[in-house]
Amino acid sequence: CRGIVRLYAKVRRNKRSVLRRMGVRRFALEAGASARVQVPIRRQWRRKLARGRRLTVVARVRYESLAGGRIGVERQYRPRLRRTGG
Repeated sequence: CRGIVRLYAKVRRNKRSVLRRMGVRRFALEAGASARVQVPIRRQWRRKLARGRRLTVVARVRYESLAGGRIGVERQYRPRLRRTGG
């Protein structure tokens, strides 16, 4: 299958939630395979995460199956910045 992963930050604007795009990545996989897709995050969102700000991230995945049908999935996450030693 092939598709696209979009990450959005859920932020509050005027007492309602608004989605702001954080990053996008396309992918293509063999039938029956699974893999991690690394999505590049925009610099402003990396900085907000590095400052310890908690964000709600919405991941939207749209893909096309081998049968030709288009499928969409949406999940919400509260990520933590993974710190690497250096």
